[in-house]
This record gives sequence, C-alpha cells and structure tokens, in this order.
Amino acid sequence: MTNQLSQAEQLTPEAYHQTVGPSLKAAADIAAKRGHPTLHDDLPCMIALVELVSRLVDLYADTRALTEHERGVLDAAPLGAAVMVLGEAGLDADTIAVMRDALRDAHSRVHDQGIIDDPRPTVAMAWSYLMDAKREAADNYLQRSVLAMAEAIDAWEAAPQSE
Repeated sequence: MTNQLSQAEQLTPEAYHQTVGPSLKAAADIAAKRGHPTLHDDLPCMIALVELVSRLVDLYADTRALTEHERGVLDAAPLGAAVMVLGEAGLDADTIAVMRDALRDAHSRVHDQGIIDDPRPTVAMAWSYLMDAKREAADNYLQRSVLAMAEAIDAWEAAPQSE
C-alpha cells in the first residue's frame, strides 16, 4: 500500500489537477447524491473512481512525452486515488490494503464481464472541457459517467447470478 500511495503522491500538480482531482469530485458528488456521506462507503462509485482516473490518465498520457517513471506514476494513480479516499476515511493500513486489492479485483471483474458500458466517449468529452478550462462542463460529463457506471453495477448486483 505504501508504494501505491507514494506513487500517487508523486503526480505533478498538473497531472493531479487533470486526472485525480476531477475524478474524486465527480465520484464523491454522485456518492453523496446516492445517499453515501463519504465516497469510501459507496463501492460502485469507488469502482467508477478507479475507472475515471484510468481513462483520464490514458488521455493525459496521450498528450505528453512521458518517461518510464512518469508513466509508472500515472499508472498507479487510479488505485492511488482510491487509497487516498480510504485513508481520508480513517481506515487502518491493513484494511486499506485489503480494500485496495478488492477494488482492483472488482474493477477487473466489471471489465471482464462487460458490466459497464465503455465510458471513454463521455470521459473524452469531459477531457476536452478540462483542456478548455471549462471545469463545470467537464464535471457534468464526469458525473454522468460515474452515475452510469454506478447504476450499471447496482443493476448487475441486483440481478440473479447464475453459476
């Protein structure tokens, strides 16, 4: 966990401002609208957070020439953002490590089973607004993306599962 957190903390202010910050705001806002006073308490929104940061990191990396180290720091950002949320919730290091691993596995499962629609078009719109310094419009698209992912995960969880 320490390595994950320390790598996320190594993001440049610009990278954080364009990837993690907007994702955290959108996920926390949707979690609150869903009745969760803290983001860490809403698993679908936490999975959506990891996905949003992943997509924004890809877009950020596409626009820059990055060193191998910089790309490694960016690749750690999605789970690093989740670790920051869990740390802010006051959870102990062991619990954070277990929850980080569970989030990583849940995020992979969401993709492997096609539970969510591809958020890249919506996130790309948000990215274009972020690049134009139109934060409110970007936030609107990111919130839509989080909500769509959270609702898809909720529907999947509520559906009867066949073994």
